Amino acid sequence: MIKKLAINIFIFLIVFIIITIIADLYYYNRVIQKDSANKNQICYSDFRVLWFAAYNLRHHILKVWNQPKGRPTFRPFWFLDSKLRKQAYPIARTGEYTVYKNDKKYYHYRYTPFVAFFMMPLGKISHQGHALLIWYIILNIAFLSTLLLMRKQINTDFGLNREHRYLILWSSFLVSLRFYLMNISLGQTDIIVAFLFVLFLMAYVRNKEILCGILFALILQFKLFFLPMLAYFLFIGKRKLILSTIIGFVCFLFIPAYMIGIEKLMLLLRDWIEILSISISSQILNAKNQSIVYAMSNLLLKTDCIKNFFTSPKYLFYFLSMGLLLFSYAIMARFRKSVKSDNEKKYKYLELPILIITSLLFSPIAWEAHFITLIIPLGAAIFFTVTSVKRGVLYSVLGVFFILSCVVGTDLTKFIPCINELNFMNIAVGALFLAFAVIYGYKQSVK
Repeated sequence: MIKKLAINIFIFLIVFIIITIIADLYYYNRVIQKDSANKNQICYSDFRVLWFAAYNLRHHILKVWNQPKGRPTFRPFWFLDSKLRKQAYPIARTGEYTVYKNDKKYYHYRYTPFVAFFMMPLGKISHQGHALLIWYIILNIAFLSTLLLMRKQINTDFGLNREHRYLILWSSFLVSLRFYLMNISLGQTDIIVAFLFVLFLMAYVRNKEILCGILFALILQFKLFFLPMLAYFLFIGKRKLILSTIIGFVCFLFIPAYMIGIEKLMLLLRDWIEILSISISSQILNAKNQSIVYAMSNLLLKTDCIKNFFTSPKYLFYFLSMGLLLFSYAIMARFRKSVKSDNEKKYKYLELPILIITSLLFSPIAWEAHFITLIIPLGAAIFFTVTSVKRGVLYSVLGVFFILSCVVGTDLTKFIPCINELNFMNIAVGALFLAFAVIYGYKQSVK
C-alpha cells in the first residue's frame, strides 16, 4: 500500500516537473531580449513591472548599516560613492526611482508597496532574466503546494479512498494547466494568491478566524478585488476574521516604512491610490476582460437611458459589481442558516469556492490569469462529485466547464471560427458551470 502510494506520488511529481520545466524554458525564451542594446532584460510583461517596482523601492534610498546600533541609516548622497553607484545599476544612471508610474496606458504597477517589498530580493538581481527564472521556481513550488495541500486537506477532513485522492490531484492539475501557463507567461502573482487561499481554507474549516484574517490580509495585498468578501463575513458575523484582516492589512502596508521611513511610505500609498484610480478605469473596457459584469455593462451601455444616467461607464461597472456581489452574499448568508451542524465543515467547501467564483465573475475586471484560483472550487467540485450518488450530471457539467474554460480560446480551437467568436467570455461562462457543479454536488453529498 505504502509502496503503491509512493509510486503514484513519484509519477505525479515527474509529470509535474517535466511540464513545468518545459513551460518555464519556453516562456523564458519568448520574453528574454537577445539584442545587444537590451541584453539580459525581458520584454514588457507583468513580471517586468513587478521587478521594476521592487528594484526602484530598494534603490530609492540606499541604506548602509550602522554596526554599533545595528539599525539602518539612509544615504541620500549615495551617488557620490562609486561602490554604491554600481549596486544601483542600471536605474541609478537615470535617477528614476518611481515605484508607481502613471505615464503609461498599460503595465501599471497596481500592487501595494508591501508587494514591492516582498519582491525586493528579486529586485536586487540586475539581470532580469535570472530574476525571472527564480520567480518561475517560486511559482512552480507554490502551484505544486496548492495542489498537494488541497488534496491532503480534503482527505484529512472527509477521508477518501486512494482512487479518489489521485482523481482530485490529477484533475486539479490538468484542468488548471491553462491558467498556470498564463501565469508563467506573464510572471503573474495569482498562483501565490491561490496558494494563500488554500491556506485560508485549511484555517477556515478549523474556525481559526484570526489566522484567516491574516491570510486574507495577505491576499488583499496582491489582489484587492477580493475585498468585497469581507461584506459576506460581516453578514455571517465573523468579527474576529474581519478585525484581524483590517489590522493585518494595515500592518503589511506599513512594513516598508522600516526601510524608507513613514513619510516616504505615505507618499507611496498616495501614489498607489492614484494609480488605482487611473489604471482600473483604463482597463475596464478592455475586450480581454473576462468579468460577467463587463459583458452585462456592454449590453446596458447600448441603451441610451442607461448610458445617459451614468456620467462614466466605470460607475455602471462598479454599481453592477457591488449589487451582484451583495445579492449573492445575502443569498449565501441566508442559506447558511439552514445548514445543519454536522454538515458545517462540508458547507465551507461550498462557501469559499462560491465566494472565489463570484469575486472573479462579478469583479469589474477579471483577467485569464486570475482564474488560477479556481483550483479551490475545482477540488471541491470533484470531491462532491466522487461522493455523490448522481455522478453523471456532475461529470457532464464539469466536462462543459473544462471545454469552455480550459480548451476554447487556446491553440486547440483557434482554427474554428465559430468558437473563436466567443471572444474571451468562454472562461467566465465555464466558471458558471463550475459554480453549478459545486452547489449541486454539495446538495447531493449531504442527502
